[in-house]
Amino acid sequence: MKTTTLRIALGILLCASAAQAQFTSGDQFYMPATATVSIQGLIFQPALNTTWSDVDITPSGTAIPGQPTSSIKRVYKFDTPMQFSGTVGIRYDPSELNGNTETDLKIAYYNAQDGYVTTVQGNVDAANHIVNHAFALQNIEKITAGNSNATFPVSLIAFAAKKSERTAVLSWNTATEVNSEHFEVQHSTDGKAWQLLGKVIASGQSQTVQNYTYADINPAAGENLYRLKMVDLDGTFSYSQIARLRFDYEISSNVYPNPVADVLLVKAENWSNVKSLEVINSMGRKVYDLGHAKATQTEERAFDFSALPQGIYIIKTTKTNGEVQAEKVLKR
Repeated sequence: MKTTTLRIALGILLCASAAQAQFTSGDQFYMPATATVSIQGLIFQPALNTTWSDVDITPSGTAIPGQPTSSIKRVYKFDTPMQFSGTVGIRYDPSELNGNTETDLKIAYYNAQDGYVTTVQGNVDAANHIVNHAFALQNIEKITAGNSNATFPVSLIAFAAKKSERTAVLSWNTATEVNSEHFEVQHSTDGKAWQLLGKVIASGQSQTVQNYTYADINPAAGENLYRLKMVDLDGTFSYSQIARLRFDYEISSNVYPNPVADVLLVKAENWSNVKSLEVINSMGRKVYDLGHAKATQTEERAFDFSALPQGIYIIKTTKTNGEVQAEKVLKR
């Protein structure tokens, strides 16, 4: 099946099987609860009056890889999550079954929160080559069909962020994984510009719950946004929902130069308020503490980094009031 993008806007209906279906002008697509609407093989029977604003649907003949079988060679992708209540069906050609047993077909859908889900209940009309499923207010970003025992790439159960002192602890778990390669942990302060914090290797193939964690030891002051980029072996990827944490404190630039080659300077306005200061390597081992520092002036202490291997180090400062601050330093 050729990959094309269908534009649903300006009151354009590609194919409607119900003459009473009504569509507004402008960038809205209206389906009354009495309608049955078919858009290039994707069939909707809404349980409620439904309006979508400026929606793009992209059908593709490339199957979603799965185990033990991949999806049929008919996949629909929505540019924004489609919220829908009612029955969704797919009309397919037998040549698109892709090794699936037709009588065992089930609708499979994807959204960022749930990952890929193969529905349990559904109906197959083998005579007309249609499979459908009734949804109760479900967010859908992709939809296809596969056999009832098929699992598709990473099915994310939950993704959460919690505070542990001055550290953001991220945790997530998956129900199933098929051909998963790694997770990219991304951070943003505005939801627009995202930066890579680190990578976590995925299990690859799993039918049991897998648990993962990642710690951001240097979150920003104020709002912190986190998300996962879930990457499969074939390079395809999807994103998790966004987890949010707020840290209401000021982080001062008291460690310099960064990157450091020889001497690292640590500045504190009042060293009597500092209970401990540690330099920790990437393996979590302490390589220096305050006792190894040389006083350069009242507000600064100096650490000799010249003999240390290249890499990332953590400067962990614990104050007498229990406050902990951690800053990353790159040794060149």
